[in-house]
Amino acid sequence: MRFYKYFLLSLLLMLVAQAKAQQFIGVRGSGGVSTVNFQNNINNANFFTAFTPAYSGGAFYRIYTGPHAGLQTGLDFTKKGFIQRLPASSTQDTLQAASYTYLEVPLMSSFYFFKGSTKVVLNLGPYFAYQLSNTQQLVSRSSGDIISEGPLDYDDFRDNRFDLGIRAELGLLQSFGPNSLELTGVFSMGLKNIINPDYPSAPLGTLNMYLGIQLAYMFQFDNARERFPFVDQRRKLARKKQKKEKRHY
Repeated sequence: MRFYKYFLLSLLLMLVAQAKAQQFIGVRGSGGVSTVNFQNNINNANFFTAFTPAYSGGAFYRIYTGPHAGLQTGLDFTKKGFIQRLPASSTQDTLQAASYTYLEVPLMSSFYFFKGSTKVVLNLGPYFAYQLSNTQQLVSRSSGDIISEGPLDYDDFRDNRFDLGIRAELGLLQSFGPNSLELTGVFSMGLKNIINPDYPSAPLGTLNMYLGIQLAYMFQFDNARERFPFVDQRRKLARKKQKKEKRHY
């Protein structure tokens, strides 16, 4: 419930602050790895998972409501999953795997540090997601080829389509006037189980995890005279100096 209160409060702050704030729109894409953190019970005590390739991409909106802080939201299409990990001594040649696709809506606080056109940026906050598909696979351990795959038959009691979690991004931002590029590392951790732990023989926990590198492009579209906060302060001071010199003449 705290996440939903944070979501509504942040949206309200965005609407109130739009009149005087600096606003940006952008697109982003990331590639990395993901897994599902299984907390096993006695029925599946020997089931372990490993990371598998994953990706995410979408559009976002960022608004800076203060000199070093703002808010950000967006919409992302994300592919996550896992693959089974077996002990080295195991002779089993088939691995279980799964691939999930989600629509995610992150709602994050955005902070930047240092002046000038190059900055350190930190984005942190919750995300809300809806599972679009769930594909189950059998993979050859020796070759890595997919032996069989197919969509999961959803069970309303067993399977949870909704997810919420924490997302963090840390990296560098380089601005070129109203245009900016941002390169960050991304980490997200789900807080809702994919499989209901109350379902018979289900694991005690099944939480999504994603780790990747993200590249984003941003454009400032408001009518503010200052390209805050990405204006190069040296250029700003040089313009002021030129104006003073002209007045003396």
